[in-house]
Amino acid sequence: SFHGITCDGVAEIDEGAERLADCWLDGTIEDWQAMFDCIGANGHAVDQWTLNTLTLFGDRISLHAADPMGEDRFSRFNQTLQEFVDASARLGVDA
Repeated sequence: SFHGITCDGVAEIDEGAERLADCWLDGTIEDWQAMFDCIGANGHAVDQWTLNTLTLFGDRISLHAADPMGEDRFSRFNQTLQEFVDASARLGVDA
């Protein structure tokens, strides 16, 4: 959940609840892991592993939105989202 450029929280949601968001990204765990591996190796996503490139081509991670404004919000804020994802890749993970 984002408010402006601030992440207000992260929570697991029930399947189907993503449709309540302005927009959401859908991809395989392998493609998400490849993006995080790229971030780990480079300090940030590069080349074909940025959210912008992945969603632009739509062949690995797809952008979905309930309406055109949701897609527009992703386009406007994708650099902020990328910075959030880049930073989150550096966090420890407890399985």
